Amino acid sequence: RDNPSQLFVCWCEVVGPQGDQPPWIIQKFPSNYKNEEILKSVPQFTFPCNFDNSTVQHFSFVLTSLDSKWTYGFCRHAPGNHTALVLLSYLPWHETFYRLLNHLSELMTTNRTGDLWACLQSLYQAAVPKPGSEVTIPYADNK
Repeated sequence: RDNPSQLFVCWCEVVGPQGDQPPWIIQKFPSNYKNEEILKSVPQFTFPCNFDNSTVQHFSFVLTSLDSKWTYGFCRHAPGNHTALVLLSYLPWHETFYRLLNHLSELMTTNRTGDLWACLQSLYQAAVPKPGSEVTIPYADNK
């Protein structure tokens, strides 16, 4: 995409397949994200096949629109979880988004959902940093 204005466009939590039921999104941020074409594809790409779930796994996928624009999906699967976390972005920053997914997962597993939503809101509103600069996102009492 030309000159993306934000770090990510959507965060999702996706439940893996349950018997004959395919994977599905159980929550997303922002809640008003409505690109149905992308939202329909995310569960399938988040759980493309059965795999070893004994360690944290990160991977990415790329969705291409009809006008040849890319949306990157960054996934995090954790051992013992029936859900995965996904960030969708126009930026191909694999390491940055994997670290961010680890942090968001930590907020979820420590029952700090208020901090999770505050962090997502701050990230969503943050501008894309200039090359070579650091990203610092204050949230929830400047944590």
